[in-house]
Amino acid sequence: MSEYFGHPERVEIWPAQTHLQPIDCVEIAWIRMLGACDLLSAQRAKKNASAIVYYKVDQAARKRGLAQAGMAVANYTAQLR
Repeated sequence: MSEYFGHPERVEIWPAQTHLQPIDCVEIAWIRMLGACDLLSAQRAKKNASAIVYYKVDQAARKRGLAQAGMAVANYTAQLR
């Protein structure tokens, strides 16, 4: 949902994924776009913000998955000893 705050030349765009919970230290990204006076620019910025959120969530999930896999290997190795 994009909304206009204050002056028409200053637009704050929140991504559609604001309902997602932050993962680890990753915060939900939002873009403050200066100079986006028209709706097309606002929609384009919203799409970019959504892509940033998806990328950060994917990266955090990948890192968490690697950490969990590492712990599983360490636990298995400890059991073999």
